[in-house]
Amino acid sequence: MADMIVRKAEEKDIPSLIELVKGYLEFYKRPIPEDQNIADFILHFIKHPEEGCQFVAEEAGRLVGFTTLVAIWSTTRLGKVGLLNDLFVNPSDRKKGIAEKLMYRTMEEGKERGYPLLRLLTAHDNIPAQSLYEKTGWNAPGWKVYDYDSSQ
Repeated sequence: MADMIVRKAEEKDIPSLIELVKGYLEFYKRPIPEDQNIADFILHFIKHPEEGCQFVAEEAGRLVGFTTLVAIWSTTRLGKVGLLNDLFVNPSDRKKGIAEKLMYRTMEEGKERGYPLLRLLTAHDNIPAQSLYEKTGWNAPGWKVYDYDSSQ
C-alpha cells in the first residue's frame, strides 16, 4: 500500500468512481441509477466545490475507495458545517487502512474549510464502520435520526 494516495476526485476519475458509487449503493441496498446520473452527481462536486467535494483513494493507478463531504448550513453554528455523507472502500481492498486514510483526509478538509463541526451517519448495525469512526475520534452524541422519504 506504499503507493496509495488520497486526493480530491477529478473528471478523469468519473468512470471508476461510478463503479465505486454503485458498490456503495449496493451495500446500502439502494436502487442503482443510470451511469449518467451518477456521473452528473460526481461532476457537480468537481464544478461546485463550495458545496462539497469527493476524495478518492488511488492504489497502483486504480481507485479503491471514496468519501463525499457535503457543506450544510447549521443554525446552531451560524454557518456551514460538514456532512461526511459517504465512505466506501471496495470489499476486496478493505482491512488495509484505506478507510482510515480517507477519513483523516476528509477531516483535514473540514478543518481547512473552517467547518466547526463534521457529522456523519451510519447504519445502526454497521459495527466495522462504527469502530473506525470511534478510532478516528468521532463520537455519537445521542441524537436520534429520522428520515422522511418524500419520493413516495
